[in-house]
Amino acid sequence: MLTEPSAALVQRAAQDAGFLVNAVGPATVRLAPALTVTDHQVDEPVRALPEILDA
Repeated sequence: MLTEPSAALVQRAAQDAGFLVNAVGPATVRLAPALTVTDHQVDEPVRALPEILDA
């Protein structure tokens, strides 16, 4: 959950970075990877998350 109602902005920044997320509320972003996700596929968005949240 975010501290401000900026989920739509975070969603857009994540999509611009190549990640699919879902703004499910004004301050809530859902991250829902596939059940077959690899460690590498998890590491990419985790590393990018601070920059996405600063956008």
